[in-house]
Amino acid sequence: MTALAKAQGQIGDIERDRTVKVQSRSGPGYEFKYATLSAIIKGIKKPLSDNGISYTQVISWNDADRLYYLTTSLHYENEFISSSCPLILTDGTNQQFGSAATYMKRYTLSALVGVAADEDDDANAADGNEVKEMKAAPVRAPDPIKPPPEPPKRPSPDPIKEPEHYNQNVAVGINPMIRKIDVDVMEDGNHDWMGWGKEFINAARHLNNALELAEFEKVNMAPLKNMEINAPRMFANLSVSLIKVRKSFERQP
Repeated sequence: MTALAKAQGQIGDIERDRTVKVQSRSGPGYEFKYATLSAIIKGIKKPLSDNGISYTQVISWNDADRLYYLTTSLHYENEFISSSCPLILTDGTNQQFGSAATYMKRYTLSALVGVAADEDDDANAADGNEVKEMKAAPVRAPDPIKPPPEPPKRPSPDPIKEPEHYNQNVAVGINPMIRKIDVDVMEDGNHDWMGWGKEFINAARHLNNALELAEFEKVNMAPLKNMEINAPRMFANLSVSLIKVRKSFERQP
């Protein structure tokens, strides 16, 4: 513990080199930063080594629990401190396993060494709020003369194509509320499914009957299917709201 205390005195602030955006279930979202595993290792490796401390992170399988465990240990001569945590997996892919292992390596190593590698996210991830990783903006020197702003880019086309007779946003001869709603693209390159869903349900509520609702769904068949594939949780919430709208038309005289 004396050697660890000396190493902790030599470890400076860990660089938080990754930014994520939290989209709250209610209210505006916000951003926070955290340190990647490589940034943590870079910040602690030399101070630990200079004080005779090494660390290991070993993955093992426990037959009784049917779980993989990550055991992280700090070693000094014949002394050590250790922490063992299960790796919780939602599916059996190698990518998912690697992601779970890296996640737990960050937290257990930071905890044993006693460094803060994350900003406080106010337990948003634990509360089920959507957390999105933000791509770092490239660093560039300021231009001597600021160019005029570029016009907003149109969102990329949906992977699933719309029927040919709905090439225009509003079909001719029908309720103007029955239109195709485009999916906006956010600054991080992701599609704004939350905003699209709100606009879709708001338009659906201003239709006159179930026939118009069916036509409205037909016009937006492509983005609805893409939302189901790319944002299943939001699609489930939208489906519930859509059922309520449909039932309100059934109750009409």
